[in-house]
Amino acid sequence: DNGIIRGNDFDNKWELENKFGFKKINNPIFILKKQMNNINEYIKEIGYNIKVRVIIYYFEDTKLNIKLNNEDIKIFNKNADWELIKYIEKTNSKHKISLSDILRIVSKIK
Repeated sequence: DNGIIRGNDFDNKWELENKFGFKKINNPIFILKKQMNNINEYIKEIGYNIKVRVIIYYFEDTKLNIKLNNEDIKIFNKNADWELIKYIEKTNSKHKISLSDILRIVSKIK
């Protein structure tokens, strides 16, 4: 999605503006919230007390004008790589998940 994206975490659709005009795109937060909740529940089931956070990353030259009210979801683009790195470092968990559990979580997601 190359251009300017506008919206908030409550909108069903976001607006994308680029050289071709305006179009509505699906808000990825709705899908990610459901996935985040499912992963959180599964992680609890296998014995971890870890809170999953979601990162949306746009590779394209995208300007973001998104208002978020959910602290567990962050949006970055390639122009904000240092902000992404700082965010990951700041939220680094003390909890470590074993490789076998990571593979179980990934297979559960699929």
